[in-house]
Amino acid sequence: SFLFSKVSFLMQYGIQFGEFFSNIKGDIFTPIWLLGGFIMILSFKNSTESLNSFQATYQAAIMSGSIFVGTVLLLEKASDFLYFNF
Repeated sequence: SFLFSKVSFLMQYGIQFGEFFSNIKGDIFTPIWLLGGFIMILSFKNSTESLNSFQATYQAAIMSGSIFVGTVLLLEKASDFLYFNF
């Protein structure tokens, strides 16, 4: 292929070509997931665009405050150390 002829020197470093699905343990749905993710990335706003359209209202303040209080209360619960699960 055209790409292989241009980057064939990479084979001396252990890079192999043509094993895309087996290297990532993918299946026939992998390109569908990649295409779906790419479409989502292009269709939704990023954080900077969301910040530019943000309006500071009482409803947003109450929602942010309640989420903050909820997360602080959830921090008090005892939980297992995460790295013991690996």
